[in-house]
Amino acid sequence: TLPHPDAEPDRLALAVASCQKFSSGWYPAWRHVAEADIDGVVFLGDYIYESAGKVNPLWDVRDDPSERATDLETYRAKYRLYRSDRDLRAAHAAHGFAPVWDDHEFHDNYDRISLTEDPDRATAAYRAWFEYQPVWPIDGTRIHRTLRFGRLAELSLLDTRQYRDLLPEGDMLQLTTEPPASM
Repeated sequence: TLPHPDAEPDRLALAVASCQKFSSGWYPAWRHVAEADIDGVVFLGDYIYESAGKVNPLWDVRDDPSERATDLETYRAKYRLYRSDRDLRAAHAAHGFAPVWDDHEFHDNYDRISLTEDPDRATAAYRAWFEYQPVWPIDGTRIHRTLRFGRLAELSLLDTRQYRDLLPEGDMLQLTTEPPASM
């Protein structure tokens, strides 16, 4: 619960997290977040990854037994899988979360055009997100908002995906499993 807008809290301590791909690691950091004396958690997106299995053997350490998320049931299955982690559940039980999404809540590197190209999948992804995140929908799927911590701070939570234009070809950072070339 946020303090009253006229309150004057003497501190604000937040944990900030993002990009928690289930197969890429364990979540011991969430255990520490759960035990921390903080006022809340700001989650900056990629709470789930829509992909499935061990995608990259170089960094994936556990199996994602769910299938690739493409409809409401498979997106819900992703959230259930992620929430099966006891440390993540403990963090949710201990602190309020202020999440926004990035791209993997729908699909990799999406933009506003993607929403019109696959509207059923987009609807499913957004609905599952609102079902599993502590955010009440504002004007449909709008998630950008401002949170005020009394007179101490104002936090702007942005949406960098659903209003974004298509990136020009070649502007995307390419990740590879190939080792870098020797110099």
